[in-house]
Order: sequence, then C-alpha cells, then structure tokens
Amino acid sequence: MPVIEHSITINRPLVDVFRAVADFNAWHTWQPGITTVNLTSGDPVRVGTMLTIVRGGTFINADVLDYQRNKLIVFQGVWGRFRFSRTLDFQSGSVGGREAVVKDKINLQTGWLFFWYAPLLAMSVRSQTGGDWASLKRQLENSGRSQP
Repeated sequence: MPVIEHSITINRPLVDVFRAVADFNAWHTWQPGITTVNLTSGDPVRVGTMLTIVRGGTFINADVLDYQRNKLIVFQGVWGRFRFSRTLDFQSGSVGGREAVVKDKINLQTGWLFFWYAPLLAMSVRSQTGGDWASLKRQLENSGRSQP
C-alpha cells in the first residue's frame, strides 16, 4: 500500500486556502487533469457528501468522511480500480495568519495482485499531486497581489 504525503506552505490566509480546496466544483482550475467534478449529494460539502471526479480518463468516486471547516477534509473511495483514502489537514503557518500549511496524505490500496505496480503508481500520484499543489499555490498567491 503506497502512502503519498505532501506538505505545502501557501502565502495566503488559512481561510482563503481552505475555501479554494473545499470548493470541489473549482478543482479543475488548479488541477488541470480534472475534467469533471460532481457532488452527487450534500451541497454544500459536509460529512456524507459523495463526489465523482473524472481525471484524465480515470473515474474517482469518494465519500467525505470528515469535514471540519478551516481544519480538515477526509474522504475515501475508489480511484480507478484502487481503493484510497485522503486526508487534507490545514494549519495556520504563521502567527500573523498570513500563510497556511496544507498536509495531504493519500493511502492507496493496490492489493497483492498489483504489488509490482504500486511503486509506479505512487510515483505518478506523487508527481501529479505535487504539481496540483504548486498550481494552487501560484493561483492563490498571485490573486493576493495587487495589480498595477
């Protein structure tokens, strides 16, 4: 079972970062591989919300298990043919509240038939999520700058 962990500091208030991440309908703006996101129940997002996501031809179905505003989002489901769980933990990164730290932890369950595939899958997911978080960081930090 590969575990992919990523942590990023974004120079924006925690509230802004959480709002951007919790808006699943806007995920395609910072995750270029996503073509479709549907909330099949529970809008606004809360515990019990079901998500269907299409990313690069792969279907992701997930249920929100924990949702604490400005603090935590936990969901689990099926990513293609693999079960997964994902925890997004949000923390204030500075005393002044001008930055946020997001810790992302993905557990993939590949099963024993795909044990040989797990390292390649983990490398792909790690690269993909790292790029997604870098994209969100650029988007949020640039939106906070005043335009000349």
